[in-house]
Amino acid sequence: MLERGSKLRRVWMVAAAALVLYGGVSAATTLSLSSLRTTLAYHEDFHKGLAVALANPAVKAELKRCPLLSAAGTTS
Repeated sequence: MLERGSKLRRVWMVAAAALVLYGGVSAATTLSLSSLRTTLAYHEDFHKGLAVALANPAVKAELKRCPLLSAAGTTS
């Protein structure tokens, strides 16, 4: 929409490129793969524990008493 060759268009292009560069540098300096691995391992352990709890017959019986909850399709 900006006229080709105009000063405003060039300023807009430089600002857009700077914003993309800033986003890339920001992501590269804040991303921690070890933290990501730790978080994913925690979630996996939590999921396994939840699957074990939901497989418990006493828990299944309690869940059947409450029509607002559904625990269909739990896997480990």
